[in-house]
Amino acid sequence: MRNGTRIIAYKTIDKIPKSLNAIVIDGGARSIREVETIEEVLSTKAVLIYVVAPWRLRFERLLRRGGRPDDPKTLEDFLMRDLRELRYGLGDLIARADYILVNDSSIDELREKARKILTSLITQVGNFT
Repeated sequence: MRNGTRIIAYKTIDKIPKSLNAIVIDGGARSIREVETIEEVLSTKAVLIYVVAPWRLRFERLLRRGGRPDDPKTLEDFLMRDLRELRYGLGDLIARADYILVNDSSIDELREKARKILTSLITQVGNFT
């Protein structure tokens, strides 16, 4: 079935060139089903890097970014959205994560943390080929 909670995964997979042997998908998965679909279709284990920030900082950033039409306007709405997303499947993704990046400082520091993880993963892949 190519719809439901797996539709985004299928749309992503359709865009991946078949000749690649390693890929990075920066996608913001919202459901463990999306990750499972990628693993099933590509016959590989996905390495999940979950990026999280403290809720207050996320709310402040959301207010500063200018807003999208569906952005919560109040702290209460923001926290309710968090609860909905956790119930939808984010909690499962956090539990399944191979790495967790805490985004609580500058963008440069976050990039450096990500670079270290990706460098480590590239080294691991090189050791298996």
